[in-house]
Amino acid sequence: MAIDSAEGLFPDSAPSGGAFLRKYDASGNDLWTRQYGIAAYSVVTGNSDSVYVVGVTPGSFPGQLSSGDYDAFVRKYDPRNPTKISIGSINPEPSTFRQPYSIPFVVTPLPDDGRTPTGTVTVSDGTESCSATVTAATCNLTSSSAGPKTITATYSGDATFAASSASTFHAVIPASTSLAIGIISPELSRVGESYTVHYSVTSTVGTPDGNVVVSDGWGGACAAAVADGACALTSTAPGSLPITAVYSGSSNFFGSDGTASHYVLPAGYFAPTTIVGTAPDPSFVNEPYAVTVTVSFYYGTPTGTVTVVEGKNSCVITLVAGVGSCFLTSTTLGVTSIGITYSGDSYFLSSSNTLDHTVTPRPPSNVTAIKTATTKEKTTTYSANITWTGNVLNPADFLVRRYTNGGTGCTLDPTFATVNLQDGKTSYTDSKATADTCAYAVAATKASVASAFVLSNRLE
Repeated sequence: MAIDSAEGLFPDSAPSGGAFLRKYDASGNDLWTRQYGIAAYSVVTGNSDSVYVVGVTPGSFPGQLSSGDYDAFVRKYDPRNPTKISIGSINPEPSTFRQPYSIPFVVTPLPDDGRTPTGTVTVSDGTESCSATVTAATCNLTSSSAGPKTITATYSGDATFAASSASTFHAVIPASTSLAIGIISPELSRVGESYTVHYSVTSTVGTPDGNVVVSDGWGGACAAAVADGACALTSTAPGSLPITAVYSGSSNFFGSDGTASHYVLPAGYFAPTTIVGTAPDPSFVNEPYAVTVTVSFYYGTPTGTVTVVEGKNSCVITLVAGVGSCFLTSTTLGVTSIGITYSGDSYFLSSSNTLDHTVTPRPPSNVTAIKTATTKEKTTTYSANITWTGNVLNPADFLVRRYTNGGTGCTLDPTFATVNLQDGKTSYTDSKATADTCAYAVAATKASVASAFVLSNRLE
């Protein structure tokens, strides 16, 4: 018999009977019982109230083999109440690489007498671990690699309850990836010429590792690491080739693939081009206007320059993505022809085209008018002064008209001769002495246009 520091009592059995160890508290309450070999010869307490039992048994203990006949044994017991830890359903199951998952657990005393153990539970997958209190009842773990995991939850114990542990299995699957093919440089190549295919492999949980294989569907292929981001490919077949990039995956990442197309010209061949141009029509004489050109082929983007010519005027465009603009200033009125010529480059042939363009004078702008009236001996003299901005290069094209009383309203004065606005002038004054009750009005219009526009509002 032995007594611990809390006056707990440990009786033992007689050598001739079955051995057991039972703990009582100081009040005589049965706390726990352990059964073991056929005979116990000594029971003593050691440090931290551990209990040591010495005896013999004709059998064997779990995890040990009997040497035959009777075997001597020494057993050590934790004086604290035993516990059991149970692991609940892991969520999610399975989880994905680098995705946190929750491990619920419950620690109960044996026998379960309603008391609650205190302390900490540590959960581990063999590499990574998390800890939480017994009352928290769960902790979140993130595995650092994919694959099957043995999850072990270990209760540390407290002053009253002994430690315990339990294990279960959990699957961590690789993370998904996405592969995208980027720029293929140059955009156009020839049979036997190398071109570079750029790619990227991404994942929401980090940078995938491993290799990417790029192929053209006709035997041409290259391979490089994900981190390289590109590999050089040489095709042996002409035409529009299907470019496929395949990421094979790794232990932590699933594979993925992407597709694109690349046009391969026959050896020594140049691709034809089409050039089109646009310009505002009409433009005004002696004023700059933009000419925009586009050079294209079914595949690839032509580079180089385009020369734009109109009469003695010209400008040069440097193409960017097959498009560009430059400014011309036409000095002659009428319909003119603009020539556009593409120079060609190392893959594309030159091409040319024309577009018709109309050049007109700029009409006067900022037109204002001031009407005055003076009366003398029942006769009123009305005057109108019209001013404008801009040089009228074709004076016959612009005129002034007068409106007088037509009986039912103001009508065009049939006796008023057309007055042309003179070249270089920026104002015109008209006056008339009249007794008409109708208001006097003057308007400047563009005579050569059927739907003539008014340069100044009629002066009523």
